[in-house]
Order: sequence, then structure tokens, then C-alpha cells
Amino acid sequence: MDPTLEYLFSPFFTIVLKNPQGVDITNDTTTATNSALPQKRKFYVHRSLLASLSPELEKHANNMKEGLGGVLELSDVEEATMKALLEWAYTKDYTIPNPTSASALPKHTKLYALADRFNIATLKDLVYSRITKLLTDLGKMKEAADIEALLLAITYAFDHLPSCTASSPDGIQAAPSERLLKHFAQYSAWLLNVLKDKKEFCQLLLSCTDFARAVLLVSRAAAAPPWVDRVGGIAEITVTLDGVPVTVRGQYPESGRPTYQGSVQLPFYCTSYGHSNSKTVTVNVQGHL
Repeated sequence: MDPTLEYLFSPFFTIVLKNPQGVDITNDTTTATNSALPQKRKFYVHRSLLASLSPELEKHANNMKEGLGGVLELSDVEEATMKALLEWAYTKDYTIPNPTSASALPKHTKLYALADRFNIATLKDLVYSRITKLLTDLGKMKEAADIEALLLAITYAFDHLPSCTASSPDGIQAAPSERLLKHFAQYSAWLLNVLKDKKEFCQLLLSCTDFARAVLLVSRAAAAPPWVDRVGGIAEITVTLDGVPVTVRGQYPESGRPTYQGSVQLPFYCTSYGHSNSKTVTVNVQGHL
């Protein structure tokens, strides 16, 4: 017999979801206090298979209180998420509805968080690869439904995954070390021009400081100082020409983001004279343009 199938001879282990969402109340493994409000959902899995998924689950299946009783109770886990986990346990793959749609992001994220909860590294790697590929394929989202799904996924991730490393001596927390949180933060920063006008995104920034800080840490500095409209824009200053104060404008480089420290020579024209001038003026600037 194939040794990889030896788990079929092991006894079943019961996983009970307390107050699950999305339960089919017609299923005979569902118990309820009344016909309309399911309270528990039971799943059965071969004990040795469950124990093989991770050291954490091996403890639950064999050594801890749950192992002795053969029952593991979980809260805050949806039925669809547990189904995906067990499908992967038996087949090393999982399926979710509309896998190429942004609506799949929350489903992937919930499975990733469950895999993280029990330290199932192989499953985390698979789910992470699918989330990142989906975000790559979706590109810059514009549809309201897609952005809503993205924000649901981000909210769940920051609520259920370890969000920050240890604080520095000054009490400021570092950037998230968890790879999915970092990916969501960088994607959000890249999509900032779309997200910044969304009420839900602003509410998320206010309610989840870990996410707000993560986005801030991966966001680029402003393209130009406040006295310049944009890269390649105009800087206005006042100088004295032949004893007469005049307003001059200097144009910053169009390409790249050069760093200036100290003074820089800028071409200008005199608005008072109404024509271009080949002279230059020295302006003190620093930082990234």
C-alpha cells in the first residue's frame, strides 16, 4: 500500500466550528438551538492526516486536551475556510468560487490566516502565491466591488495576523514582518490615488493604526516640495535684478527624482520683463524632487 495513504487506517478526529457563518442547515452534521440558527458545524478528518499537517496540529490531535477527547473546537472560522483547509489536506490543492475575481481575496486571506494560526507553512506558501498572483493580474482596481473585496481582505489580515515586530527603544513599532501584510500595504500604497477618496479606506486607516503605519512606511516621499507644482513644475522666487525686485521661475528636471543638497542653479525668466532670459539664479533646496 502507498505509505502516503496510511492515514486512511487512523481514526477520525472531529473539528467543531462554533457559531460558523455560511452553514447549510440541512446538513445532518449541523446542530442548532432552532431550525433557523445553526450554532455548530462538525467536520471529520483522519487523525494521523491532521497531525501530519504541522507540529501545532500534531499537538492538538495527539497530546493536548483536544487529542484526548478527539474533538477540536474553533471559533471565528467560517465553514468555507475549513472546507478549503481540509480539501488541501487531502489533495494538496483547494478551490474557491470565482478564483480570478477580486471577490476571491477575502477567501484566500481567511485560509492564509487559518494556516498561520496552526503554522501550516506549505499551505501558507500556496495561498500567498495565489493572492499575490491575483493582485498582479487585477492590476490597478477601479470597480467599487473590487475595492470593497480588497479592503475586506486587508482588514481580516491585519486583524488575524501578527502585524508588527518588536517596538524600537523609542516605542515606535517597526514595519510588519508578516509577508502578506507587507504585500497588502505596498499594493495599497501603489493604489493610493484610487483609494484615498474611498470612505472605507479612510475608515480603515483610522481604525487600524498598524495598517496605516505599514502604508506610510512603503509610501514614497512627495515628488516635489510644496513650492513646486510637480516634478518638472515651476518654483517661484523673488530676486533683485539691477536693483529691482522681480519674480522669477525655475523649472525642475522632468525625468527622474534627483536629490539636491545645498544650492542648485536654475534657469529662469523674468515675469516683470515678460520674456525668457538666459541668466540663472541660485536656489537653496534639499531632498528629493
